[in-house]
Amino acid sequence: MGDIRLHGTRASVQFYQPDDLLRIVSPLGGRVEGASSSGDAGAGAGPALAPGATAAPSQVRVTVYNGSSRSGLASQVTGALTSKGFHARNAGNASALTHVTSRVIYGPGQDAEARTVAAAVPGSSVLADSSVTGVQLVLGSGFTEVVTPSVSSSVGTSGAAPAPAAGTAAGGATAGVQGPTAPPEAPTCTY
Repeated sequence: MGDIRLHGTRASVQFYQPDDLLRIVSPLGGRVEGASSSGDAGAGAGPALAPGATAAPSQVRVTVYNGSSRSGLASQVTGALTSKGFHARNAGNASALTHVTSRVIYGPGQDAEARTVAAAVPGSSVLADSSVTGVQLVLGSGFTEVVTPSVSSSVGTSGAAPAPAAGTAAGGATAGVQGPTAPPEAPTCTY
C-alpha cells in the first residue's frame, strides 16, 4: 500500500506482484503487463481447470519457460519432466522473471495434457489460452519439485488438490457437463 498525489489530491494505491494481479483479472479476460505475454504465458487466459492427470506423460509435449530469477531452472525441470516420460523442451527464460506461482498454459484441445503437467508440478495453476499452441509450463519462484503424476480416464483430483468446484462430482464432470470453475483465490491485502 502506498500513497501518491494525483493532481494535488492524496490517493492510496494498492501494489500487487504482476502474477498475483493476473490471478485476479485473468478469469475476467483481463491482461496484466509484465506478468506474461502471449508467447510464454496466458495473455487472454481463460478460467483455471481443476487439477488431476488425464493423459499419459508419454502423450504430452510441453514447452518449459523459466519465469523466475532462479538460474537454470527451465533446464533442470525439462530434465526432470523428461525422466517422468514427458516430451519436454527447454525454451529458456519467460519474458518476465517475476512469476511466483508456476502455471500451465494450454491451447485448444490440450486440457487433458495440461492437467497432466499440472499434476506433475505441485502448486501450479492451469489456464486456457486460445492463442497458445500446445502446452506451456512457466516456472515460478515457488517451484519445488516434479512428481510422477497419476493417470486417470476422467477428470480426477490429486491428493493435495482442492475440493471439486460447485456442480461437479468428486470424480470431476457430472453426466458430461462440467460445472462452473471457482475463480482463483485473491491475494491477501493488508492496510
